[in-house]
Amino acid sequence: MKRLFSRFLSALILTFLLAISIPLVAAQETPSSQLNSPTEASAPAILDNQTLFVFKTKLGNQSPEKRAERTSQHLLEFAEDRSLSLEKLEIYEGDTDGIPLTTISVDNDTLLILSNQDAQQAGLSRSQLAQEYLQIIKTAVGDYREERSVQYLLRAVLSSAIATLTLLIILLAANNIFTRIYQNSKFGNNPTSARFALAIGS
Repeated sequence: MKRLFSRFLSALILTFLLAISIPLVAAQETPSSQLNSPTEASAPAILDNQTLFVFKTKLGNQSPEKRAERTSQHLLEFAEDRSLSLEKLEIYEGDTDGIPLTTISVDNDTLLILSNQDAQQAGLSRSQLAQEYLQIIKTAVGDYREERSVQYLLRAVLSSAIATLTLLIILLAANNIFTRIYQNSKFGNNPTSARFALAIGS
């Protein structure tokens, strides 16, 4: 009887230890598996706080972040230089050290370079991706320049002046209406004042 109780107690302790150890092993393995899971870095090319497109692959030794940073700077310089028209944007197909590349440039200044890996990420051919990015750049730079043009600023000032004048007229009209209501209410409660006001008006 004592031996049976001893075996039962040992089995109970073993079961308890197994129940504790399994969650601990799972907890230790989970972070490791998450740490080793592949993550894809990406970085946006930005103009005027607007994301134009995203780089997800390296180009040579340049990380996606570096490519996005350089492209954003080139786009800002192009947008600021009004002597460079949008019509000067061009696409060049070529290769560097045997690597096929597509370049979008303006007046021989490179804005960005696209590789086959970029095209694969987008699910397009390199030529199609370049055309898509070219249109995005034209739209973004055109909007950037328009928003900072003299005509745009004049229209903004004029719109603001009209809105302010309209608000002023509304406030004056409202003040006049409430003043009349208050006076009529005051004279209505005092017949003598009302007759005096009518006498003055006549």
